[in-house]
Amino acid sequence: QSKVKYTLKKTVGMTVKSVNIFVQGVRVTNL
Repeated sequence: QSKVKYTLKKTVGMTVKSVNIFVQGVRVTNL
């Protein structure tokens, strides 16, 4: 169960990172 939680956290962290990168890219493009 703890392994699943760890994997889930890792996946969510990666998703948040890519979303942040995407948002930054959109902001730069709009500027």
